[in-house]
Amino acid sequence: MDRIPVASYARTSRDTPHRDARGVGHQHRINERTAHEHGCVVVATYTDNARNATKDDRERPAFDHLLADLHRGHAFAGGPLRGVVAVADDRLHRMPEDFIRFMAALTSAP
Repeated sequence: MDRIPVASYARTSRDTPHRDARGVGHQHRINERTAHEHGCVVVATYTDNARNATKDDRERPAFDHLLADLHRGHAFAGGPLRGVVAVADDRLHRMPEDFIRFMAALTSAP
């Protein structure tokens, strides 16, 4: 069975006091397991650690990179890209405009 190539996206608003990225690492492990359970394979990971998704001055470079790759239908080093796995919707988008941008990118590739 050919697995569907997907991206794993993880985001936390704050990192642990030790700044060890434990939260996003845990999310990526869950995403890997979820992808496998649904016939997919993670070919690229995108991480916005300690990045707020609701403040006006928010910057999420990994989210922007993910959208660019989805528009191309191709992850830079990972090959074709057909979807995204995240532990919850609010990890991926919190604001309506981010949801709109995500859906436009997700559905732009043939």
